[in-house]
Amino acid sequence: MADDTSTSPETPSSKSPMFTINAQYVKDLSFENPNIPGLIQLETEPSVEMNIDVKGTKLDDNLYEVILTLTCKGNSGDIALFVAELSYASLVSLNNVPNEHIQRLLVVDCPTLMFPFARNIIAEVTRDGGYPPILMQTVDFNAIFENSANDLIET
Repeated sequence: MADDTSTSPETPSSKSPMFTINAQYVKDLSFENPNIPGLIQLETEPSVEMNIDVKGTKLDDNLYEVILTLTCKGNSGDIALFVAELSYASLVSLNNVPNEHIQRLLVVDCPTLMFPFARNIIAEVTRDGGYPPILMQTVDFNAIFENSANDLIET
């Protein structure tokens, strides 16, 4: 007769840490194209500057809003070509997550999941503004977090 011990997949206990992205949305989007008529006279190679910022805000006991801000500026010499700024947000639930892990989840794990969507929006808006789409390289949020933690310790 067969052994009656059955193996069932483990179900998370009610005390297991849980990280859930409940929603993702554009919180703010801006595109400026200030000198479009003068672009036919450009004499220098355009350059693009990109900046990234991440902020997490506690909204309720287990609910946080994480905002990933991407700023992309195109210039040709002293002429501003465009400025694209996106604040892309997520509502995140953290259940049974130890306090020492919350910051890393909010500024590393969550933006890592959000970034491909935000990068696509920047590419589309620059393309729709009349430029080649700006395809931002993948960002290592963990390395940024580690470097900023080291900077805090050394100062």
